[in-house]
Amino acid sequence: EEALLSASDTAMAELTAADLVEAMAGHPPIGRPIPGDPTSSREQRGMAGASEELKTEMLELNLAYQERF
Repeated sequence: EEALLSASDTAMAELTAADLVEAMAGHPPIGRPIPGDPTSSREQRGMAGASEELKTEMLELNLAYQERF
């Protein structure tokens, strides 16, 4: 586990600001899968059964995150 975390830290340290922007832009907000992408649908599946209250909260948090970054 320590080796994996170390490798992750090393890889992250080598990323440029442009790399990070590209990575973040390529990932949909929580609860909104990329249409037609089975991997995205699997990742986002947990929100399908979420309460409306949680969905609203996640939308608000996603919007706040997007404004910040």
